[in-house]
Amino acid sequence: MQTKQQPSSNAGRRAFIRGLLATTAFTGLADAIPPVDVLKDGVLQDGVPQGAKAARIPKAPPSLGKREKFLLPYANFRELQLGSVRPEGWLRSELVKQANGFSGHQPDFCFPFDRHYWAGNERGQDQESRNGGIFWYPWEQMGYWTDGAYRCAKLIDDDRLRRRALDPIRYTVEHPVDGWFLGPRRLLALPAAPTEEDPGRWPQAVFFRALAAAAEGENTPDILTAMSHHYLNDTKCDYQHGPYGPRDRVNIESLLWCYGHSGDQRLLDMAKKIWSGVPSSDLEDLIADHPSEMHGVTFAEVSKLAALLYMYTGNTRQRDMSVAAMRRISKYHMLCDGTPSTTEELRGTTALDGHETCDIVEFNISWSYLLMATGSGAYGDLIERGLFNAGMGAVRKDWSGFQYISCPNQVHVARNSCQPTHQGTAAALYGPNSDHRPEYPFVTACCAGNIARMLPLYVQRMWMKSPGDGLAAVLYGPSRINAAVGKAKREVEIVEETSYPFSERIAFRIRAEQPVEFPLHLRVPAWCRSPKLRVNGKSLDFPGVENGFSVLHRTHRNGDFIEVDFPMEIAIGRSSDGGMFVERGPLVYSLQPKEIWTSSAIPEMEITSPQFPMWAATAGSPWNYALSIDKSAHLKDQIKVDDSAAISADPWNRSPISMRVPARRLPGWNLIRAKGDDANWFKTPPLPARDCSLGPEETITLVPLGTTHLRLTVFPFFTGAPPKSS
Repeated sequence: MQTKQQPSSNAGRRAFIRGLLATTAFTGLADAIPPVDVLKDGVLQDGVPQGAKAARIPKAPPSLGKREKFLLPYANFRELQLGSVRPEGWLRSELVKQANGFSGHQPDFCFPFDRHYWAGNERGQDQESRNGGIFWYPWEQMGYWTDGAYRCAKLIDDDRLRRRALDPIRYTVEHPVDGWFLGPRRLLALPAAPTEEDPGRWPQAVFFRALAAAAEGENTPDILTAMSHHYLNDTKCDYQHGPYGPRDRVNIESLLWCYGHSGDQRLLDMAKKIWSGVPSSDLEDLIADHPSEMHGVTFAEVSKLAALLYMYTGNTRQRDMSVAAMRRISKYHMLCDGTPSTTEELRGTTALDGHETCDIVEFNISWSYLLMATGSGAYGDLIERGLFNAGMGAVRKDWSGFQYISCPNQVHVARNSCQPTHQGTAAALYGPNSDHRPEYPFVTACCAGNIARMLPLYVQRMWMKSPGDGLAAVLYGPSRINAAVGKAKREVEIVEETSYPFSERIAFRIRAEQPVEFPLHLRVPAWCRSPKLRVNGKSLDFPGVENGFSVLHRTHRNGDFIEVDFPMEIAIGRSSDGGMFVERGPLVYSLQPKEIWTSSAIPEMEITSPQFPMWAATAGSPWNYALSIDKSAHLKDQIKVDDSAAISADPWNRSPISMRVPARRLPGWNLIRAKGDDANWFKTPPLPARDCSLGPEETITLVPLGTTHLRLTVFPFFTGAPPKSS
């Protein structure tokens, strides 16, 4: 049977997504569709329906508190409790690498994670690093780390990491200051005239997300009780202050979590009161139609709050405010790799702009809340693009380090090579922490804790509850979900078998003790024009797409095998300074020169160890190319996709897919030599002037950005306008 043409709403949504990414894209013809691939015992096999006897399947984790009654009553999709979704395939492999890499071992050697923040209420400045710095930031970063480490441990059943993350959680809950305050005494008192240097309750806003994770993962109501008691007794704080813009307000997130699991109306009233106290000028600063100068993390954290409130109040004006704020970000600040330009403040969109890793994490989390609030698949597209490109591109592929600031174009990473702001710092090095000297005379641990949250929260929010007692696959990747569905609330397990985003095919294997009727929502990416569907080997018309989702209304039986294909097309995008980049599906492609690595220790800054040093990289092959695309020819005739390689268990370290693209070398386009031949000061250059000489045409190989460290992603383009759609 022929696949039905998608309704105009999906075409409009594709245009919306292209607009969100702040580029003009020109799509080529669809690539040929190879045979269906399904993972079996870690090996790709032909996907065929496999009958299975009805068997007792694992049940979804028991609900914490009154979650089922009060959580997110106005949401389109509802987040599942931690432990309902489990990673498989490459997602599990990456989380295991995270646990065994720098993220799981920072408490062994790396400040501030090797101290007792949140695990000793009377410890304060005396426990600071000898490097000094803002007194409160270690509690912030330890809060980030604890949240990510606990979720990671829960998802992969790592008991060592779980126990380590639970130490500060249990100590804080069991040792409240003055019988109610969760946190160190040093953070209890509030100044009479607070400034941006004062933490307010921002450290709690960060750490309480770890408390919420543990409460769900361990199913321990005492954490919920302690958090609620803390908020209801914190009567002297108006939650309108805090650092880098009033981040106190972010406590609305945990207040609503407490209400959603307890039903205590006082908590909801407190959250609404905090939001009602936000000055109108601050709200306008979120949605104004011009580039923002706000701190990127502050924007990501605060802009989601209105959408969160909407899911508990039903006030559509709150939801629409968050939507408008994110539309502004996409219009003025979005880079080609799916993350806004934020170093630390929001920036422009040239080939040299970049982002701190905190923003990769925080914008993806905020987009997931907007996905819940709006039911729009566009936010799922954004999350995948941000993770698969910017996110994976910011970590070493063995998880031995990460970058504080990363960029789509970075062809030299050295001690003083960070190109966007932060001049003369090690912000671009890969390592277990970041060193800001001489811009700041101290270590801030910026992003070193937050990176731990990136993958665990992606996994937890891949699947959500949908209307009609159904399930929604909102983000794709190898996973399994256990949930109670349908009117009878019957237990099912769905195993998602795929190597996506390295494959166009996704298969869902149903396990159920009894047949059960429920709607299965499938996100249809905006970049896909002709999705295909098979159920138990039979091709079916693809259901209509509304707001980025198709719904399969059917009775699901044990052994059912549902397959979807999302054919990926080659497209060209543009940067604001005239550069060109190549994308296909959710992946953006880069030229990766040979990487020559050099390690170094920074023992005086208390952030490295012999096992986890800082890493610099130098290009050992040419990178200075311009694309040579003929605007009059189809893209598929010029750019050849090679997906013939076997997909390994570690595809981010050895990409199974690549492109061969025509290009011409620019021999005069070289690294910036800020201090002569001192390679520690070499920098990636801006795009060259149009009068550069060009070498003869040759073919270069591009690979997914997320599989690279050194890379050129935004290329010069000198032969006229990009080609039109094929």
